[in-house]
Amino acid sequence: MNILNEIVGLMNKEEVRHFKLFTSRTNVGGTRKDLQLFDYVRKSGDGYEEDKIFEKLYPDSSKNPFYRLKNRLLNDLNKSLNLQHIDDDDIVHIFHLLSLSRFFHNRSKYRVAFHYLRKAEKKAIRLNNYELLDFIYSELIKLTHEIIFINPEEYIQKRKTNREKLRALREIDDVLAAVIYRVKVSQNLSSTKNPIFDLLEQTVSEFTQNTHLRQDPKLRFTIYHAVSRILLARNDYKTLESYLLATYDEFTNEGLFSKANHDTKLQMLVYIVNTLYNTRKLEKSLEYAAALKTSMEDFGGMLHQKYLMYYYNALIINYSILDPNKSTEIVERVINERTFKESPYNEFLMIVNLAICYFNERRFGKALKALVGLYIHDGYAGAGTALRLRIAIFELTLRTEVGDFEIAEKRIDDVRKEFAELLGDGQSTENRLIQLMRDMNRSINILLDKELRESVRHFIQTTPREELESFSFIDYHEWLKRKVGIEHSVNA
Repeated sequence: MNILNEIVGLMNKEEVRHFKLFTSRTNVGGTRKDLQLFDYVRKSGDGYEEDKIFEKLYPDSSKNPFYRLKNRLLNDLNKSLNLQHIDDDDIVHIFHLLSLSRFFHNRSKYRVAFHYLRKAEKKAIRLNNYELLDFIYSELIKLTHEIIFINPEEYIQKRKTNREKLRALREIDDVLAAVIYRVKVSQNLSSTKNPIFDLLEQTVSEFTQNTHLRQDPKLRFTIYHAVSRILLARNDYKTLESYLLATYDEFTNEGLFSKANHDTKLQMLVYIVNTLYNTRKLEKSLEYAAALKTSMEDFGGMLHQKYLMYYYNALIINYSILDPNKSTEIVERVINERTFKESPYNEFLMIVNLAICYFNERRFGKALKALVGLYIHDGYAGAGTALRLRIAIFELTLRTEVGDFEIAEKRIDDVRKEFAELLGDGQSTENRLIQLMRDMNRSINILLDKELRESVRHFIQTTPREELESFSFIDYHEWLKRKVGIEHSVNA
């Protein structure tokens, strides 16, 4: 990865302007090779050719000067971005204060160093950032060797108290990290097979019995993350709904939400919206979707873009049941207005949603056209293998619906070849579903094909819906029953 190209590609107009002003502080005269390189990288984008710009800047020379130029440009970019955004984030500002403290400490200006450490301490306390406080107290204790008016015992006690909180947070964070990893790598995660869940529940239980630690805001947010993940992994939406609603009201009434944990607040609202959808309390889910939209505008809309996709997804899934036409209208508007033009992957996901909407309305031709267009969309490259397989299986479904039998036959072979590793042997659920589609394509009369009907019946009876949901966009139980005419013959 070329980090210089990536950083330049991410810079907005204000950052570019600030960088050029920053670099103009020196060497204002003459041709600036660093700016020539910067402009070339910015304008060329994916078409960047290193040999081309090298030949232009250093004809008849070795590449060593060019590499030095790239390093100098990267260093200047780092300084410019850091200077421009030093006040944007409280954590970054604390590091800035700590760097100033170290600078003056090294110059034996201990009172000035103490001033900046105290400012950093106040900000870290306000943010409940115990990791940084531990470092700050260590620096303050070191400073007592140089300044007699600072009582080290005060900061030693503060460090001890802080470390108790930090120990509690780190212990539960360690368990959380293990849980998150297990969730990511496991295809069929089950609490009965993973003792890590029992360990997590035990840890949470121990901490919630500690009245002093329970009142700590940082720990309470950490416990929220832990408990919600336990219930989510177990698909216990009923309990999760009660827990989320009670916790959200509790945190709101106690004024615990702030700019520092605004991301968590929005994430909690997304969890509530999706949980209420799963418990089919759709109107209430839409109410919290509206609360999400309002909260996205807080703090200057700093997380608006990050959560915009979640907001639209909340509308789409709820209206897909309450008012399917409205759901489709929302997706079409978002796509036509290029709402996510700056985020190709999100736009890509919206087109997937559009294909699903058309499918639900039985507009199979339009659904297929939308889906096929995904293969050449810029966002397709960012899709993981599992998502691409889901899209491929959905395509086969749609080709079965519209009667593209010859193309479907060829695509089945292509899909099995492309996703051979993920599909596994012929007995995997995905392979069995694909084979049913092939049998449908080859059947002379699906509704009169007793052998096919029996295969579908067996598949439905032996394959839980939850297993199919892991790689599908639609309810394949209902789809299969409708296709072979056994809607009322199978208890799925």
